[in-house]
Amino acid sequence: MYLVLGMILHDWNLEVKGTLLKKAYEALPPRPRGALIVYEHLIDDERRKNVNGLLMSLLMLVETQGGFDYTGADCCKWMSEAGFCETARRTAYGRGVDGGRNQVNVSAYWMVTYWQFVPHGNPNAG
Repeated sequence: MYLVLGMILHDWNLEVKGTLLKKAYEALPPRPRGALIVYEHLIDDERRKNVNGLLMSLLMLVETQGGFDYTGADCCKWMSEAGFCETARRTAYGRGVDGGRNQVNVSAYWMVTYWQFVPHGNPNAG
């Protein structure tokens, strides 16, 4: 079973982020556990390189009451606090509006206990 939070967590303050992650953890079946995939325009851990993530965080501060974007390390920490035992970051790629292959500053995090995620075409990745 998969649960997906796409462009959701950045709308909320830290307390609500934690609540949403805890509810997602509790919604997954006990065995075999599924996976929670969170995708966002993340800020790089050094908070210096990903301009899109930094600008999105500024936008969230202006448009929401307490919302903000975050780093991959932040998300991993919050997921651990919610009960997830493993987290991993993957960078997604997509097509730009001009049809070119562009990196999308979106990363996925997932929890794995009794279940192994193997991306299509790469049996060594996980």
